[in-house]
Amino acid sequence: MLLVFASFVALFGCGTSSAASKALKPTSPFTEADARLFQDGIDLVGAPSGLDGRWAQDWAAEMRTRVQRSDLVAIVTVDTMRTDVTPEQRTTYWLDAEVKDVWKGDFGASQLSLPSSQDDLGFQSVDQKRNTVLKQPLLVLAKWEQRPTGEVRPRWHVTLASQEVMATVRKHLQRDNGGSQNTIVQYQSSK
Repeated sequence: MLLVFASFVALFGCGTSSAASKALKPTSPFTEADARLFQDGIDLVGAPSGLDGRWAQDWAAEMRTRVQRSDLVAIVTVDTMRTDVTPEQRTTYWLDAEVKDVWKGDFGASQLSLPSSQDDLGFQSVDQKRNTVLKQPLLVLAKWEQRPTGEVRPRWHVTLASQEVMATVRKHLQRDNGGSQNTIVQYQSSK
C-alpha cells in the first residue's frame, strides 16, 4: 500500500487527488502496438519535413497514430531530471515536467512525472538526450497503462514542441474532432 501511495505522489506531485484520479482513466486498453508508440522515450525531430523516404513516412504514420491513441497531449517543460537506482543496479530516469497547455485529455494536475526504466524501449533515448530536454517546451503524448496490480502509469513519447511538429499534431487533432477549425482539443491551461 505504501508503494502505491509513493507512486501516486511521485506521479502527480502537488496535483489534487481528484484531478489526478480523473487523469488516470485510460480511454482504451494499452496494447502491444501502443508499447512501440509510447516507449517512454524522447525524439528531438523538430523539423519532420527534413526527413526523407522511409523515415519521413514512419515518423508521419507514428505521429498520427500516437495522437489518435493518446490519453494526453500536452505542452510541458521538464524542470528536473531524477535518476533512481535500485539495489540491483537497475536505473529509472524521471522527467519531472510542468504541464503548460493540455491539447487533448482531461488532466488537472500542474506537474507530470514521466518514468523511463532500463527495460523500456525508449530508455536509451532518455539516457542520450537527458541533458538537452531541460527548460525547453516539449510536446508529450501519453497513454495511460493499467497494470495488473491496478496501478495506472503514463506511457509516453516526448518530442520538441517546434512549430512544425505542433502544426502536424493540431492537424491530426482537428481530423479526430471532425475537421473543426475551431475545436482543436479539450484545451485547458494548467496555470
